[in-house]
This record gives sequence, C-alpha cells and structure tokens, in this order.
Amino acid sequence: MAAVTVVNIHHGATPTVETAESGITFGRDDTVDSTTRIPKPTATGTAFSWAKSVRLRVSSGGGSTAISARTIELASAITAGLDVHFKNGGVSYAQATDVVAADSGSDDATPATYTKMTESAQSYDADSENAVDTTDNGDFLLLACGVDSSYAGGAGAAIALPSLTLTYTES
Repeated sequence: MAAVTVVNIHHGATPTVETAESGITFGRDDTVDSTTRIPKPTATGTAFSWAKSVRLRVSSGGGSTAISARTIELASAITAGLDVHFKNGGVSYAQATDVVAADSGSDDATPATYTKMTESAQSYDADSENAVDTTDNGDFLLLACGVDSSYAGGAGAAIALPSLTLTYTES
C-alpha cells in the first residue's frame, strides 16, 4: 500500500507544527503567514526572507515501504525579480530568527549554502527512510524567498508565487 503524505511547516521555539498544504507566506518573521513583508530594494540588490522549515510526514499507509529521493521544484515559471531558494535542513529543527542572508548588492542573488529553485526536480534529501504512520520522514527542507530590484510589483505588496512540488520515490 502506498503511503499517504502531507507537508508540514514547523515554526516557533517549541516548534508549532501545521500543514503547509494550504500555503505559506514568505516574509521576515517566523510564522506560517508572515506579516512582515520582504522589502523591495530601491537600487540594484536582492532582499531575502527568513527561512521556512517544512518536512514530509507520513499520515497513513506506511509500514511496508520506504521513502527516498525527495525532490522539490517550482510548478510553473516564477515572476521576474522573484526567486525561491532551498537547502537541506538536516534532521533537527532550528527556529528561524533572522533573514537567511544579508541583503545583496546584486539582482538575482542566491544566499550562500542555498540553491535557486527551478521548474525541474532538484534533490534535497536522497536518503531512504522507512515510511512509518504519523511520523516525519526525511530531513527538513528550508525554503527562502528573494525579491530583487527588477521585480515589477510594488514594495511590501503580497506576492503570489507558483506552487512548489515535492516528490519522492517509494519502494
């Protein structure tokens, strides 16, 4: 039987765990729907969000299979001047307390240790782990958003990003 999975977001010091499947809002605070917006640079440069910590969770159907080869991708093209970045966050949760990198002096910048997300599947956790009901599976996936001066939208405006597609192999 195939495992049924969900993607949860972890935030706060404890942490609080909630579904990420209805959406998250990037910004400069540690909440699911950030209210402190990422500022749009007024000159050439990129401003970054705080990291969002998400993790795959097996909700049912586990027990006889394993999950591996976890990947992430943009479901469609992203608006010019915006980027989503990701990295493997390991097995231990760490609360976000600041932006993922200092604002950059160049457009289209990527924070150190992060990878710019594309519309092609990109690996973030290749390890195999048994699918166990009601248990987190695999490493945390840290996500961040960058807004650069070429973005045509207004500063501080709510920005719609494409959906993110998380896939894996089950065997």
